Amino acid sequence: MFVNDSKAKNRLKCDLVQVRGIVGRPKVSKGLISDLVEQFAIELSGKSTYFAKSSPKDLKKLFEKAADKILQFAPSNVAIQATKTPSIYMKAEINHQNLHVDLIFSEETGRFEEAVVNIFSNKTQKLNVFGTIEEVFSDVQNYFEPFKVATYEYFIQSDYAIPGQTYSPY
Repeated sequence: MFVNDSKAKNRLKCDLVQVRGIVGRPKVSKGLISDLVEQFAIELSGKSTYFAKSSPKDLKKLFEKAADKILQFAPSNVAIQATKTPSIYMKAEINHQNLHVDLIFSEETGRFEEAVVNIFSNKTQKLNVFGTIEEVFSDVQNYFEPFKVATYEYFIQSDYAIPGQTYSPY
């Protein structure tokens, strides 16, 4: 868990898997992601009943992928929680909006089932998506940095121009 808000720390004490604190906005690097993943794996190994049927290797790989995606948005704070259901819950504040990510695992097989993402701003839900990590973070990326629709313009204004010849400003 690394958060700047003491209220958030108090709300997340139950079922918590702690990761060392980081002050400010850390520079996202493979080293930072690896460090967080290793800390998470160590803490999670002490709570073996949480993901008893899941492969530790698969958990680490999935957590690393999700943490990397979240940290690319340079959140002002992040909280990570492992629950007994079994799932990994992550909350990040990005541009005064709350990003909630649930990585849900099957209780029977221990395998990853789906990621559920919600974004709230001013207590209003702005986005709700679920699916694979790639699918949900594609939607999150489009939410925070919308893809601009390409516009086309005619660019050759001569007697030799082919009618309808266009280019994209991108």
